[in-house]
Amino acid sequence: MRTKGIADAIGFNINHPLRSSPLTANAQGEDSKEVKKWRNDMRKWIFVLTMFCTFHVHAQQNLTSGSCAKENTDSSCEWSYDSNTRTLTITGIGAMADYEQNTQPWPKEATKIEIADGITSIGARAFQYVSVSEINLPDTITSIGQHAFDFSQLSKINIPDSVTSIKDYAFRGATHLTDVVVPDTVQRIDRGTFSYCTRLHTLTIGDNTRLNGDIFYRSSIDTGYTDTVNLKIYCTGNTATCDANLAAAGYGNLKSEKATTKKINGVTYVYDKNGKLVTTSGNRTEKRIYTLDEANAIAGPVNRVSIRYK
Repeated sequence: MRTKGIADAIGFNINHPLRSSPLTANAQGEDSKEVKKWRNDMRKWIFVLTMFCTFHVHAQQNLTSGSCAKENTDSSCEWSYDSNTRTLTITGIGAMADYEQNTQPWPKEATKIEIADGITSIGARAFQYVSVSEINLPDTITSIGQHAFDFSQLSKINIPDSVTSIKDYAFRGATHLTDVVVPDTVQRIDRGTFSYCTRLHTLTIGDNTRLNGDIFYRSSIDTGYTDTVNLKIYCTGNTATCDANLAAAGYGNLKSEKATTKKINGVTYVYDKNGKLVTTSGNRTEKRIYTLDEANAIAGPVNRVSIRYK
């Protein structure tokens, strides 16, 4: 055993006969030499074990790269962290690993996350408590795992059309989220996904998306909970179906409003029933000069264009 090797290294006998009776004393009531030696050995043993554990934890915390592949799959997921830019990069092909609380190998101080094309899922608790404020998911992602962004600093999320499921508590406690657009390709949103999202103002969903349980969980206008009283639900499909899905999840008091969407150059634009731009989702895929289509999408029809030369 590893502990026995450490004990041998410091000259401590684990099987010392006095281990079970350390109070052996001489006739004068003083500790015998053997007891004193045993106690000194114990102090050394505790010190070395403490130092070993501290070093092991410290080494784990200072990893800068490694595997994040899901077990028992052919995933080649790898991660790397740049401490100078506080950027976490996820690359490879396949699913990310699922994690238990506080077992993610990368630092929670990451403020930027880049996920390359080829990654197919966000693992459970992958970015729980991480400091990142904005993230764009690649079009290869099909699922967002349980607690994936649990209590993160996320303020903006782009959910691509490739996603089909968002699992329990995926965005719980993301108190900086204000507007979320869920594409119609998402077949289900699980329980508690948007619980404790205290700044959530709009949620855009399609009529094909089933709400699998109380997605807002313990929602009310009380401090600390998702404010479903003032929350606006926009439906990109049939509003009657969206309302039925909300009622099935326990939110019969919420009524959706008809919305339309337009996707240009990687950005989804959401408009209310009056044609007013409500929110956008995503980043422009091509960093070029804005086209007339993009200008129309942002500000309404353009009737006149002025070009000024210097």
